[in-house]
Amino acid sequence: MNSKDCPHCDGTGIIFSECPECQGNGDYSDPCPECGGHPDEYGNGETCPMCDGSGYIMETCPTCEGEGEIEIPCPYCHSQSNVPHLDY
Repeated sequence: MNSKDCPHCDGTGIIFSECPECQGNGDYSDPCPECGGHPDEYGNGETCPMCDGSGYIMETCPTCEGEGEIEIPCPYCHSQSNVPHLDY
């Protein structure tokens, strides 16, 4: 029995998967810590200087470092890079 490169990971032993933290966006928004996500309630009609009135700040996802995907071990070849090939 011979082996060949795993067709799922192309012999690398890893596959790319959508980042579970940011759902593939590479970033996410959090409520602004300055106005608490309520820019209309900030001060005397002033625009919140931290979020510029949006109520949210964008953050780069720390899990995927802004890439939107993460590397995981290939579940098909178990990171062995190759799979058995049967010659019939």
